[in-house]
Amino acid sequence: MLSLFFADSVAYEVVALTSSESRHAEKVLRINVGEELRVADRLGAWVEGAVESLSPVRVLVARRGHDLPSGISVLQAITKGDAATDAVALLTEVGVGEIIPWNAHHSIARWDDEKSVKAREKWQVVAEESAKQSRRALVPTVSEMVSSKDLAPILNRFEGVVVLHESASTGIDDVEIPTKGALLVVVGPEGGISEEELAYFQGSAKVVHLGPHVLRSKNAAAIATALLLQKRHWYSTNESNNGGAK
Repeated sequence: MLSLFFADSVAYEVVALTSSESRHAEKVLRINVGEELRVADRLGAWVEGAVESLSPVRVLVARRGHDLPSGISVLQAITKGDAATDAVALLTEVGVGEIIPWNAHHSIARWDDEKSVKAREKWQVVAEESAKQSRRALVPTVSEMVSSKDLAPILNRFEGVVVLHESASTGIDDVEIPTKGALLVVVGPEGGISEEELAYFQGSAKVVHLGPHVLRSKNAAAIATALLLQKRHWYSTNESNNGGAK
């Protein structure tokens, strides 16, 4: 698969990489004229073609395509240190469209207003880097942090909500989800979703488990998302769309 780079737009017949991407391509990866690249706009649209010139890198478009949005967002409880960014990277690679940081009752890490801005920016950078690594043209959006008292307007945005909880009686394979429309996956912190939070979710969401073992928060969301996307046949649809793009 071709290396992926980003541009501000891929709507033209000759597409120029952003300045930072162009420097990376030339100075680090030693890209040369004539090499084939894939260039994306972060919103799903991508093109492929040969490098026409350098400084900045310009690509002559030969093929076009578009990554389909998955329709799945994740309400990811804030965790400490690298676990948080690991979760963002995994979710990006799997295919989520939005990641919402959640300041849950049992979250050990806490973001004040200033830290929230910086942490969100860091999550967004990780999402972009992971999109490049996984050759994904659509970079997930990292939304503003929400607390448990602010969940109602978030949940109302979605056709279906799936909450992961080890005490659930229904497995994720057995849950019925909408075949179309936006879907939200809720993942608690390492300390678990509180009883109060769980009671709130049970009024409007489907609470499921991922099997007999308890998974770490940073891994649970990606595994659940992959299973739900498979239920929706998103992977095969996206592969077919990319394979037939011109």
